Amino acid sequence: MQKLSSLLLFTGLIVSSCSVVPESSQTQIIGGRKVSEGQWTTVVAISEKQGLPFGFPPLTPEQLEMFKSELLPKVKCTGTALTPLVIVTAAHCFWNRGALPDGPVSWAVHLGNGVEGGLFEGPAEEDLLEIESTMVHPKYVAGKELGYDIAYIILKKPLNLPQSSFDAAETKDLLAPGQSVTAVGFGARSNLSSDKAPTGTKFEGDFTIFDAALERDAKDEEGENKHTPWDPETEIVVKDLDRGSCRGDSGGPLFAKNAAGEYRLFGIVSRAYGQDTCASYSTIFGLLPKSICWVQENSKQDLGLPANYCDSSK
Repeated sequence: MQKLSSLLLFTGLIVSSCSVVPESSQTQIIGGRKVSEGQWTTVVAISEKQGLPFGFPPLTPEQLEMFKSELLPKVKCTGTALTPLVIVTAAHCFWNRGALPDGPVSWAVHLGNGVEGGLFEGPAEEDLLEIESTMVHPKYVAGKELGYDIAYIILKKPLNLPQSSFDAAETKDLLAPGQSVTAVGFGARSNLSSDKAPTGTKFEGDFTIFDAALERDAKDEEGENKHTPWDPETEIVVKDLDRGSCRGDSGGPLFAKNAAGEYRLFGIVSRAYGQDTCASYSTIFGLLPKSICWVQENSKQDLGLPANYCDSSK
């Protein structure tokens, strides 16, 4: 318990979104609300290009329209820009796909508030960013998804956002159980099957940091553990019944306010309790402070961290 509490009080490192929370009351992330234009601008959709099997005969225009949902780039994950060139997301978004199965051309990053349904058809050129490279954290273990579920993307060209969107890292604010936080993502907004759930539009939701050690051995109605295993050294748990992140939100941000009332990014969506029952119990986020120095060192990009911060964190 003491170990977890110390972790939750760990410095609330990282990047500001510079966004004001919209006052929209639209309900629908699960249990969230639609994000207004111009809000959370550093939160981006990550799509994977689809395609017909190799050797499939050429399609007629009518067939192309018919197979549109199988061919267009589709939202797979969410990410957050730390700089105009560096985006952080979840490692499992790329794992089992050889990181980039067909090279960077098979993935893309999309600015803006997304497309309902998650299929990007002819996006504006300035809102579509090609990927130069990706890297998955070396301590991430595929399948276990226990800690270090983080990867970063390097873009070919910088995001078309004002420099003011990318503030210096925050290193002095505290996080604690019971604190209110906000998640943002392009994922499913219901527990319907993946082809029926509403998805693809940027939503936000408010959640509460949970001291998961209090219910580490709690069971559900079927006698199963209520919590997916998590690493208290590198992860944090939020719990709000009927609210939570879901498919497509993976890699998305968890923001918290600092003492000045400004939002800072400190978590990345990793997984939920029950793949097919999002928002039924808890959502697990990776703590970005545990990996931010790895991102800066390997990306060779200045993330605005305080001088000597990474030396002192080793």
